[in-house]
Amino acid sequence: MHPTSQRQVGDELSTTEFQLLTMLCAGQDSRFVQARAQLERAYWAGNQIADCACPLIGVTGKTSLTPIKFGGGPFATLEAIREGEGVGLVHLWVVDGFLHSVDYIPHDNDEIHDVLPDPGTYTFEAV
Repeated sequence: MHPTSQRQVGDELSTTEFQLLTMLCAGQDSRFVQARAQLERAYWAGNQIADCACPLIGVTGKTSLTPIKFGGGPFATLEAIREGEGVGLVHLWVVDGFLHSVDYIPHDNDEIHDVLPDPGTYTFEAV
C-alpha cells in the first residue's frame, strides 16, 4: 500500500504488511510464538516516517499478552530477493516487548525504499 493512501490509526494491516509480518514471525522458539500471538491482535498504527510505507504496529489487549523477551535491534530479518538476487532487508522491530514496526532497507540506494516489497513480486529468505 502506498503511503499517500488514506488510512486511519487502528485500521487493519494491509495484505502486504500482514504477509511480511507472518513471515517475520515464523520462527520456532517461544519468542516467535509470542510474536504470532501479538500479530493476531496487530493493527496499523501509522507510518514511521511521512511518505514511507514502513508501518508502525499497534497491538490491542497488551495486558493479556506475554511481552517478547528481546534485548534490542531487529527482532527478525528477511532478505528480499528479486530475479535470484538479494535486493534489500525487511526488519521487524520489537520495542518494550511488543511488535513495533517494519522497515525496508534496499542494498542499492537507487532501489525504491518507501514501499515495502510485495510478496507477490519478491521471494524472501530469513536472515
